[in-house]
Amino acid sequence: MFNKEVLLSTEVFSTYFDLGQLPELLIMKNSITYIAIGCARHSQWNDIDDQQFPIFIKNFKKYDDTLRVNLILIDPSIDDDEHMTKNKFIEMVGYHTDINHDVSLCYRNVIDCKNNIHIYYFNKYVSYIPELMDYINQESIDITNILQSLNKKCVCDEGVLIVHDFSGMDIYVLDKYFSEYTECHSDRILYNITNGVSGNSCYVDLNDPINYVVFEQNNDTIMIDNISKMNIKFINFILNDHTSKKYDDIKIRKLRNRKIDIFNFFMMYFHNLRRIVIWKKFIAECKSTDICKRVIRINELKLLDHLHNTHLFDAYMEDDLNYLETNMKQLFENKKRDVEILYETSIDIDYNEPNTWLSEIDFKVTRYLQQ
Repeated sequence: MFNKEVLLSTEVFSTYFDLGQLPELLIMKNSITYIAIGCARHSQWNDIDDQQFPIFIKNFKKYDDTLRVNLILIDPSIDDDEHMTKNKFIEMVGYHTDINHDVSLCYRNVIDCKNNIHIYYFNKYVSYIPELMDYINQESIDITNILQSLNKKCVCDEGVLIVHDFSGMDIYVLDKYFSEYTECHSDRILYNITNGVSGNSCYVDLNDPINYVVFEQNNDTIMIDNISKMNIKFINFILNDHTSKKYDDIKIRKLRNRKIDIFNFFMMYFHNLRRIVIWKKFIAECKSTDICKRVIRINELKLLDHLHNTHLFDAYMEDDLNYLETNMKQLFENKKRDVEILYETSIDIDYNEPNTWLSEIDFKVTRYLQQ
């Protein structure tokens, strides 16, 4: 068990808290845990770009000053002169120490604050799900298992976990990779504060309410009011109910973002199936198939394997086109139904003519996104 007392910053320190210890030592029960990757700052913060202590947590903390907040800040450029101790909302007390060891053994990168804010900062390169990423810095630490352990602990301890990546890695993919938690426990866990819209994770206007995380509190329990994870039929009902005053403009915008997110994810299934069908068609016509195989995105096949317990990547490596086509058609049809409900249309796919699919999708769906 991790027992700790607070030391003043003038005390001697000799060690650093390690990222791998985080799931075991972090207190998450009835608290907000916020992980910000790539969050180093080199100028004065304001509410627009305070990635280390975003305004939506700051405001809720003002509402309940007793609430425990864990700020986990990860960036190779972070140092103790520049991080959260400069924030005027923070009243720094000192560093953690493990009283099972010598009192001088402080965790130099863990700071307790008077108003129950706990700062854990790591000047490290990190990466996640390396099999799905095109490029990984060789100096980086893979935190996939650490995040998974925190997901489990968050649900078990009834806390709230929010993770965002400001460094340019694809937080959108990470959100999908952990869909077992981000979908089924969306009232507890949120990856990607931009509501699931890919390509918008690095430079986020944190002062824009569309990027706020809304919290609900019931006695000692805190949860996320995550409207962006609503059932697709209910999303469509609300967006088409122009007479209802129940949902304000911000919630409507979040629902529209969710609609775009579902469409973006559907397109991954669409493009993979189309390329597989073209690949198989070229083989039947005795044409060169190298280009067909090369344009298939291996990392997307691996993600689909993870999400659906399939073996698409193995089939790809073995040129098993029958398995690839059969399983991708099934996965695609399931996602197609979601899009047909959301966009109130029917998508007719002629599997023998894959070159006609793009115009069908463009005509039936893309025009809705432009409204």
